[in-house]
Formats: sequence, structure tokens, C-alpha cells
Amino acid sequence: MSTHEPQPARPAPRSRRDRPAKAPLSQRAIVEAAMRLLDSEGLDAVTMRRVAQELDTGPASLYVYVSNRRHLLDLLLDQVMAEILVPSDGTWQDRLIGLLQNSVATLGKRRGLALVAFGTIPTGRNAMALQEQVMGLLREGGLGDAVIAWAVDLLALLVTASAVEESIFDVRLAEGEAQLAVLQRVEDAFATLPPEQFPLIVALRPLMFTGSGEERFRWWIEVILSGLATVPPPHAGMSVDTPNGGGDRP
Repeated sequence: MSTHEPQPARPAPRSRRDRPAKAPLSQRAIVEAAMRLLDSEGLDAVTMRRVAQELDTGPASLYVYVSNRRHLLDLLLDQVMAEILVPSDGTWQDRLIGLLQNSVATLGKRRGLALVAFGTIPTGRNAMALQEQVMGLLREGGLGDAVIAWAVDLLALLVTASAVEESIFDVRLAEGEAQLAVLQRVEDAFATLPPEQFPLIVALRPLMFTGSGEERFRWWIEVILSGLATVPPPHAGMSVDTPNGGGDRP
């Protein structure tokens, strides 16, 4: 008679068919995973490796759908631009200012994504649709084509810079800095300046801290639009930028 204890039966291997199937990989799924990382951890977290982990796959699998991280960030930027609301009421100027304000608010809340727009020209369909809207509003305002062609770049630069600033400020608040404390520290620094060394700053300091961010942004756009209506249009003979850096370069 055997003295060995009976061994417990090993569990039967689980069939692959019983496991929940992974969602099929696609460019859309990759962008959605990247967006989740962006919203939860910020722009630096959006890497090919982290996105692959989010999708339970290897980084090499992503390159079938996106060329590299830069391509992925461009896709993210264009996806967010689809969220920007275009106002339908008011004068052309009111609608333009509203569109630009919405652009700053939408990009500014996405944890550093506005930085992607620096140093590049967004070419996604959503970005193009917004540019078309801006051009249409400027033309409705009576501006000439040569002015409009350059003005969209100027307005885009202001929107991007404002969104980056707003995003950075939001990160500081998320890290525990109170908004009033940040502003008070700045005001205190201005208040302690010696008037004999900085007479203009000291004299204008009360005015420098007036107005909300929305009021200031609207004023900036009004200043730009007033200038666009009076400045001579770009000369027809100016060089045209080319991919190698300029019209006069080989």
C-alpha cells in the first residue's frame, strides 16, 4: 500500500478562446490611449512605449499606424482641435474672438499639448477646418486676401502662446500652488521695486494688474484686428518660404 499523499489535480490550462479578446489595434485606438495618458499624466507621459502598455501590446505594433512619437502628437493635437467650438452668433469680430478664446481654453486644459503646435504647421483636417473658419471671418470683416494669408499665422501664434501659458499655470495649480498665492507673489515683487530705479513700472503698476485674462485676450485681438485693417498688405514680390528655408535659398 502506497504511503504517498495524493497530489492535487493541476487546473486545466485556460483556453485562449475563454480570454477576453483585445480590441483590434488601429490609429484611432492608439490616439485614444494617448489621450488618456495626456489627460492623466501630461505630455511627457505620451511615449510610444507607454501607449503600447496602455493597449497591452508592443511598441513595434504601433509603427504600423503612426510613424513616430511626433506623428502621434500631431494626431493628438488635431483630435483636440475637433473639440473647439465655433460661435454662431454675433458680428464677425465677436465670432472670431470667441473662436480664438475657445481655442485657447481647449488647448490650454490639455496638459502641455499646445507645445506641440510650436515649431510646426498643423496639417490635420480639423486644424485646416479651423483655419478655414478664421479665414472666412477675416474675409467677412473686409480684409484683403494678402492680409488674411499672413494674419492666420499671427493669430495662431497668439493662440498657441496663450494656451501654453494657461497650461503651465494649470500645472502649477495642480501641484498645490494656490492661484491667489501665485498672483500675490507677483504683485508683491512689483510692489517692492524702488521708484527711483523703475519709475514707469511703479507708476503703472496699479493698471498692470487690472482686467481678467478673458478681457486682456479680447483686447489683444482687437488691437491686432485694428492693425490688420490699416497696415499695408504684404508686397507681392516678397519671397515665398520653401521646405529648405526660404525663397532665395537653393
